[in-house]
Amino acid sequence: IHTMEGNSMVRRVFVEKKQAFAVKAKELTVGQQIQVEYGDYGNWVDFQIDGIRADEKYIKVDCHTDTIHTTLVMKPEEMVEEQV
Repeated sequence: IHTMEGNSMVRRVFVEKKQAFAVKAKELTVGQQIQVEYGDYGNWVDFQIDGIRADEKYIKVDCHTDTIHTTLVMKPEEMVEEQV
């Protein structure tokens, strides 16, 4: 996963110590909440999905927290753990 902001990289999407289930990135929907290791190792951030755009190669997920607005870029078949 990559962010659209600069060269900042996100290692992986995962839900830590919370009930979750895995979905493909192409199955994400607006309003879902995911937890992303963002900016640095061990820095887990909860994001709410605001919008989703797809092209032939990638899913672009617009999302936010209280202080961050970003776009995560994922491959359609990439597995993401969604918080429930």
